[in-house]
Amino acid sequence: MGIVDVCPYCGTRQGGVGSGSRKASFRVRLRIGGEGAGGGPTVTGTLVVIHAFFFVTALIVGEPPSGGGLDFLAPNTEVLFKLGAQYNPAVAAGEWWRLVMSVFLHFGALHILFNSYLTWQAGRILESDMGGSVMFLVYFVTGVVGFMASYYEAGDGLTAGASGAVSGLLGWLIVRRRLVDGHFKHPLTRSVINLVVLNALIGLVLPIINNTAHLGGFLSGGVMGWALTRTRDTVETRRVLAALTGACVVAAVASVGFMLRAMP
Repeated sequence: MGIVDVCPYCGTRQGGVGSGSRKASFRVRLRIGGEGAGGGPTVTGTLVVIHAFFFVTALIVGEPPSGGGLDFLAPNTEVLFKLGAQYNPAVAAGEWWRLVMSVFLHFGALHILFNSYLTWQAGRILESDMGGSVMFLVYFVTGVVGFMASYYEAGDGLTAGASGAVSGLLGWLIVRRRLVDGHFKHPLTRSVINLVVLNALIGLVLPIINNTAHLGGFLSGGVMGWALTRTRDTVETRRVLAALTGACVVAAVASVGFMLRAMP
């Protein structure tokens, strides 16, 4: 527990850790939950499966999809609304659970494939570094924060997708690596920056992209990356993070329950 003199990404020993220097405080390896690299990225894989489950459910329940391109295998929007896609008038009427359910819903095959791919790539790194519970906490919080931000900008359109959570994972990774390495030169950091640029370009080219959710997720992920990297691994810290993660799990399960109860 506590501060270690090993890089949480490549296993390389770091000089000066534990010496009391200011920079040493950035190399805290906080791990709450599973061991990630030893037991496999179980939480990341579960989230990808949940994406697929709700996507297939929407396809089965709705009318047979038609069209190509971005509309390829696009679920019926009425079904997505019933499953909990964000719709501001409904959220304003008290259906808060839509801010949660929207994270797991997608508008088409390309939408879910892109978000699930980025969730898998970024989530495995985070989970191997800090454990499955922290990975879920970052994913859930940044996804919800993204939709909370878009609530004030998205108008009355229907919106959904894990893009805010994905952006949160990327924001976390960039800040975490900057604090650990002291620079942006690591190949992993550069790869993440490339993904962020690609994500931003897609958002600028395609008008249907919820850029507000992307930005809200990315910024909140960066804040969490900064806070968790500077947090020492203590019993109290573990308890707080475990309680926060538990609250997120309860909120997710409760959201499914509210969604089922709201169905006609």
